[in-house]
Formats: sequence, C-alpha cells, structure tokens
Amino acid sequence: MQRIISLAMGLCALCFVALSFASTALAADEGSYTIDLAPLAEAVMPTLIALLGALVSAALAWAARLLHR
Repeated sequence: MQRIISLAMGLCALCFVALSFASTALAADEGSYTIDLAPLAEAVMPTLIALLGALVSAALAWAARLLHR
C-alpha cells in the first residue's frame, strides 16, 4: 500500500511540474482574449437549482422525522 501511495504522489508531482512549464510556455498576452462563461452558467444553473431544492427538501424531511420521534 505504501508503494502505491508513493507512486501516486510522484505522479502528482510530475503532473504539477509538467503543467507549470506548459502553462508558462502556452500563456497568451494579457488581455488578448476573453472567456465568456455566461452560456455555461445558463446551462448549468437549472440543474444546480433543482439539486439545491432536493437537498433542502431532504434536510427538512430529516428534521421533521427527528422532531416526530
């Protein structure tokens, strides 16, 4: 088990080093482009709201069950 953990840590370190060099090499000039995340937010927001509603409903049901006991 210890060997798997040390291999995983080494792989993470290698990925970190590779990504740090790649990000500096591929970095664009500041202000040369913008990323608009509004379409992504509009697509994800209904799902997040439904998930939040389900979690709140579950929490209320759990609290009601505790109060009933």
